[in-house]
Amino acid sequence: LVKIIGKSIRLGADRNVRGQRANEILRDTTFSRHFYFAELEVSEEQFSHYTGKPTASKLPVTGVSWEEAAKYCNYLSRKEGLPSFYTLRNNRVVGWDTASIGYRLPTEAEWEYVASKLNKRKRSLFVWGDDYKIPEQNFGNLADKEAEGKAKKIISDRSDGYAERAPVGFSKQVGDITDLSGNVSEWVHDYYSVAVPVNQPLLDYLGPVRGRQHFVKGSNYLSSSWTELRNSYREPIDGARADVGFRVARYVF
Repeated sequence: LVKIIGKSIRLGADRNVRGQRANEILRDTTFSRHFYFAELEVSEEQFSHYTGKPTASKLPVTGVSWEEAAKYCNYLSRKEGLPSFYTLRNNRVVGWDTASIGYRLPTEAEWEYVASKLNKRKRSLFVWGDDYKIPEQNFGNLADKEAEGKAKKIISDRSDGYAERAPVGFSKQVGDITDLSGNVSEWVHDYYSVAVPVNQPLLDYLGPVRGRQHFVKGSNYLSSSWTELRNSYREPIDGARADVGFRVARYVF
């Protein structure tokens, strides 16, 4: 885990940004609480300790619903003697304890801060910067030559050696934090909404208090469009998916 002292960031994208989607609403956020952010996506091996089905696989775990990812976070908290972040009733997540320093999913604000602003002079469109050109190195496991026949479109001038998932930690992108761009998309904590919140800037923003869907951030091994590769991209989904995994976070205090 990397300790992050977050500053202010504007989430979303202006209408004139190439590839912008209507759901990328602009929200000004800031942080009063420091947080930890995992360097790696959760691997199949790590998740197997929770399920009791051992494997040594270093591939990122996928096919996991938001709720199962949240339950895994509570499992880690119990393992380390921390208070659970997520509240369960009849084995279903029904809420969360904002005061808890237990493990949880990163918020959208945290995820976008790390991808767009950490260790940078200004907020960037992509993990690598503002250029609409994928760099030669550390661009992540995207839909390149190896994904031909699997992805709808590919990046024909890039090759990372993996047609599907790569082992976690495949591409260092923000300091020691890996795979924000590429490999698998990641669940975040927030409920999905396109309503513009009032009383901005939003402090330690966890998203709406209720909703129907959660959503994912970040591109994956099937991604090739500028829309998907941007840090502000957000996609609501229902249930588990083969190209979606997660990483963990928690508050420092």
